[in-house]
Amino acid sequence: MTRGVSRWLAGGAGLLALASFLITRLGIVPINGRIKQWAATSAPADHAEILARWRRSTTHARAPHSQPSRC
Repeated sequence: MTRGVSRWLAGGAGLLALASFLITRLGIVPINGRIKQWAATSAPADHAEILARWRRSTTHARAPHSQPSRC
């Protein structure tokens, strides 16, 4: 029985790692590239929306225990 539980836990950990990678690669990296371009030019009109999307992406990519408290 322990073997089955270990496999489920390992599978779940693998899925969480894959989700974290995909969020980083498809969400955070492209946004960071756009933000770096702002240093050479001016920020676009929708910069607040882009920063909010970046903030949401980085919050979802972190582990729950590493999120700042909302006190």
